[in-house]
Amino acid sequence: MKKAVAIVLCLFLACMGAVSSLAVWNAGANSEAPKMSVQKATQAWQPDGVINDGEYYAFTPDASMFSFVETNADSSNTDTSNAEKVQFKTYASYDDSYFYFAVDVDITSLPFGFVQDQGDNPGNMWQDQAVQFCAAPATTDAPGSADSDRTEYGFGLTSDTNTQIFTSWAEYSGQVAALDAQAGTDYSVTKNGNDLIYEIRMPWGAFLPANITTGGAFGFCFVVSAGDQASDGGTLLHIQFAQGCTGDPGKDASLFGQISLEAAPVATTTAAPDTTAAPGDTAVATTAPSTAAPTGDNSTLFVILAIASVVVLGGVVVVARKARG
Repeated sequence: MKKAVAIVLCLFLACMGAVSSLAVWNAGANSEAPKMSVQKATQAWQPDGVINDGEYYAFTPDASMFSFVETNADSSNTDTSNAEKVQFKTYASYDDSYFYFAVDVDITSLPFGFVQDQGDNPGNMWQDQAVQFCAAPATTDAPGSADSDRTEYGFGLTSDTNTQIFTSWAEYSGQVAALDAQAGTDYSVTKNGNDLIYEIRMPWGAFLPANITTGGAFGFCFVVSAGDQASDGGTLLHIQFAQGCTGDPGKDASLFGQISLEAAPVATTTAAPDTTAAPGDTAVATTAPSTAAPTGDNSTLFVILAIASVVVLGGVVVVARKARG
């Protein structure tokens, strides 16, 4: 884990668009360019707030693959304990045209509740409750090479008007198919009881020079923003898979998670035993054991990120909060 301390003047941060002069940075031991895989979808993607098997599969990074940013109005916080309380489940899949990703946030775990009041200025949604999505080509560079060429989008749901919002902060320089984001078509954010469910599809060409398929790879990072900066005096909470979007060391695609594409899971079936009576025997009525797969619900597929209890993260670093999360 990389550790550094940077104390930055308020004037500098005002120029960068940050609200607070200091932020606490806490990076997991394996959060620099962690490796993960995603399986190919077997069902059509629907942006409807429902997570179906085959449409998605559980995306379950180890807790040590996450990093955190936290700051409050007077920079008096000394750790990232509030950010580490946030719980969510993540899912992913792909096909020949798109990468699909979903986040299911537990509203009851949000330290400041569900707040997103940036409907008039979606570019600032990172201050409240939202999801930031970063992607780039796979890299062979050493982590920390300061490669800022990436696609970075954000999407959310306003808590005051129930309006879906979207913004683009960066577009990959070699993209061939920018996302024309349409709510209900390319992304959706659904509030269902105590769940906030974020779904998005990204055309490969939005962050790659060409489509990829099974056996390919790309760089990926996401941030769950869970603060109340605009409405509660300046509290900012970011929970980030990998590094390179928020916190130290800023925008750096070489620190994104490196995602490999795997084939769809192979369906397995169990044949019923042969109950045919042998010649001369008396046939006895039998019942074959059920071969139906347990139905269950999707809760068996997710990981709840109650990272406050994880001790592997260690180390707190105080750094400047960059503009646009």
